[in-house]
Amino acid sequence: CVDPMGNWFFYPWTIQYVIGIVISLTCTVPIFMSKYKSWAYRSFLGYGLCIILWSLSAFLHRNAPDAELSALFFRIDLFFACLLNPILFIVIFFFWKEKIYIIGSQLVGIIVGSYALIAAPFTIFKSQWGWNYIFDDIYRIVFNVNAFVYIFLCLIFSIYIMKKVPLRALKIKFRLIIAGLLISTVSGAI
Repeated sequence: CVDPMGNWFFYPWTIQYVIGIVISLTCTVPIFMSKYKSWAYRSFLGYGLCIILWSLSAFLHRNAPDAELSALFFRIDLFFACLLNPILFIVIFFFWKEKIYIIGSQLVGIIVGSYALIAAPFTIFKSQWGWNYIFDDIYRIVFNVNAFVYIFLCLIFSIYIMKKVPLRALKIKFRLIIAGLLISTVSGAI
């Protein structure tokens, strides 16, 4: 571990969060700019921004100079982590039909994330990999159920839409969404 930023730490493995920010920016902005009037692309921009804010807060949480600041950034990290899968579900839905009421499907993610912001249901501790955390037992269950329900909905709905839409280009988009979702879910679980 190096301490090049005064009291802040820098763990080289956390550069993955910075790479995630760069990738999200380079993918999200050009795609949004191509069709900015579409709700599907607007929600995709929201998804990209959520990834950027989650990655930034995760980077700051891991490298913070003390447990108190790490916990603050981890609260923010959790909030955005709870929104990622619900926003992805909205993106998928909007690629099929642009019905604005589907935005309400994000309510559970907002509640679970807001609880993390307010209650801080975790313990922060220092490890060889930077600041780490342990969820309180009940919140761990709620967090995991929230994540897996939305992931399941995204997968099932993507497969359903992919079978229903006649356009080959749209089927390819859904295959990419499914592949990306599976890769990120597996890598996030490891």
